[in-house]
Amino acid sequence: RCYIAPERFRSRRKDRGKRTSSAHTGTSSRAQQMIKRQMADIFSVGCVLAELNLDGEVIFTREQMLQYLKGRYNPGKKLERVADIRVQSMIRQMLNSVPGQRGSAKSHLQQECGKLFPRSFQFLFALMSGLLLPGLGDGDARLLYFAAQSRTILKELAIGDDVATTSLGESLGLLESTIAYITGLDLSSGAMADLPSRRMRLLSKLPSTIPEGKKGGGREAASAIGIIATVVFATLPLTVWPKSRCVGLRLLMALSPHLPANLIVEVGLPVLITLTKDADPSVRCAAIRATTRLLEALRFLSKRSSSSSSSSLGSPRLFTDYVFPEMAKKLQDCEEVRSTYASCLESLSTSALTYHIFWEEMYTRRLAKCESGRARERKNERKDRGAKGHYADAAALVTEGNTLLRFEIIELRALKRDHRRAKEQVKNLTAEAVASLLSNPGRSRERRAVIDKIQQIMVTIGETRVNQQLLRAVVPPLNDQDWQLRASVLRRMVGISLYCKSVVRTMVLLPCVTSALSNTAEESVVFEAVVASTALAQLRLINGQSTLASMTKAIAPLLCHPNPCLRRVAIEFLNAVDANLDPALTFSVVRPEILPFLKEGGSSSGILSLGRRTLTSVLRPPITEEQQRKFTENIERVRAASPEEAAVALSKSLGENTSVRGPSTFAKRMASLLSSTAQQRYKPKRAIQRIDRKWRDAFS
Repeated sequence: RCYIAPERFRSRRKDRGKRTSSAHTGTSSRAQQMIKRQMADIFSVGCVLAELNLDGEVIFTREQMLQYLKGRYNPGKKLERVADIRVQSMIRQMLNSVPGQRGSAKSHLQQECGKLFPRSFQFLFALMSGLLLPGLGDGDARLLYFAAQSRTILKELAIGDDVATTSLGESLGLLESTIAYITGLDLSSGAMADLPSRRMRLLSKLPSTIPEGKKGGGREAASAIGIIATVVFATLPLTVWPKSRCVGLRLLMALSPHLPANLIVEVGLPVLITLTKDADPSVRCAAIRATTRLLEALRFLSKRSSSSSSSSLGSPRLFTDYVFPEMAKKLQDCEEVRSTYASCLESLSTSALTYHIFWEEMYTRRLAKCESGRARERKNERKDRGAKGHYADAAALVTEGNTLLRFEIIELRALKRDHRRAKEQVKNLTAEAVASLLSNPGRSRERRAVIDKIQQIMVTIGETRVNQQLLRAVVPPLNDQDWQLRASVLRRMVGISLYCKSVVRTMVLLPCVTSALSNTAEESVVFEAVVASTALAQLRLINGQSTLASMTKAIAPLLCHPNPCLRRVAIEFLNAVDANLDPALTFSVVRPEILPFLKEGGSSSGILSLGRRTLTSVLRPPITEEQQRKFTENIERVRAASPEEAAVALSKSLGENTSVRGPSTFAKRMASLLSSTAQQRYKPKRAIQRIDRKWRDAFS
């Protein structure tokens, strides 16, 4: 093969003489040399296009090129076999022996825009031409250049071929102003403190998240944006500043819905995994988020993707042997990186399972097709066994094809089995990672990140692994010192309860909710516990008289709590119990607990239901904030106040007469609630050991 332009085949003598005369006369300028070089490149592009359209047939050899230079060889006969007339005409022009008649890349693009080339290539050409300018030679400037044009890129390129770009002139003008701005910056310094003020202002104007364009535009949009993504992937390892790498990773996240799957797996994933080992923590976090976002594109694989020649795209070891082992190393990283990995774990596992399910189904369809073809060939072979003459050769051919199908069936069965095993391995790796993240008491940030996605993770790994591995790690956060972590677990208690066995729910989870109700130091924790109890009652998951009694005993004082939110959710709980549980159980267990909080005569007349309106009409007036403040002041005077002394103090704040019968039951119950709120500082209970014993009893 020879791709060198014919004008470069000159004798050394003539070349030397020309260079000498040029040096003396000064007629050869840099601009002329640039034009000559571009014309030679156009000739090389024509050779490549000719080979692509001739199924790999060589258009020029070295000997043919020398003959072409002398006018003794004409490639036109070969080009006549190019099917498309427009492509044939363009290649003929590119292969012209006169450099000035070949045309430039820009002229060919303008001439064939919307015909041979997509309309989006006009903007893409202007965008990529900016990279040739001297001021955009380093990686930091290029990523800054692409990020500043991110919205324009998505607007111009993430569209279909049949959609005309009405704002192309405006986009090109914005492109030129960005180039002029960036090329005027001093990008030689490597320290953030030495950055020019103009570049710092531009970096500060870049959005923290780049909005994604609408997925669409077909293969042309994917190919156009894929070219930009390839340049960004190649530029990321060449940058100096961590801020530039973070900007480039955010740009890739915005482009991810439009990228082809083979580009993500073969080009992007190795670069992103390398960046997860960067020295800067912010880059590692951005790389983890970008990896997660790009792998989400594998959830939307199609039959066209499955027909790709990429060997890495359909590999059953992509996640189990590459992605998850590399991400598991982040469990030993700093807190920021660990919490980022914890927040992305659910998405990674979902993408992995979707990927393996797609390929398992794809191989199943291919296997069924091959088996039906093999059965059909066997039938034909049996028919041809008794034939004579030329039918014997046909039978031999059928046997050969049958053998090839047999080997293909064996390979497809192995691939299907590997994907099924990899799917189970992904579930195990996810469960192990979640258990590891939740088992560290001092790491509340990543534990909250895992708990926020715990319901989706449970759906991903399945009921068996939830009961065997995950629930043991979910319970200890309910006894953690971090009240936000406890509230987060209670907020998702209903979803957790639906995935565990009835015995485990009754003996482990419901006592944990009851324990959270009795801890009134943090009202947000109590609020989430009451909301969880209400949902469990609506789903009829509260089993046992003792559990219902303990829950009602803890929630009943909240009916007169100073906080209106707690009063409202307490009424909702009683309403859910009355509507969904056994009426006999409600009458015998729930009503005795709420009698002290009813108005005078409410217990004697009785109430027919525990509905919202009925309860609101018969409840005592709530404790006011002023009464709570006076009670707190009285309690603070006596550091070790007994329950009786606390009840007397509250009775005085309420104006009750305690000289005859002492404090009322209402005062005792409310004093117990308010004193625990005023004095109790949460200390982790030794409930984990008790829960472990219950756990062993539940599974024994």
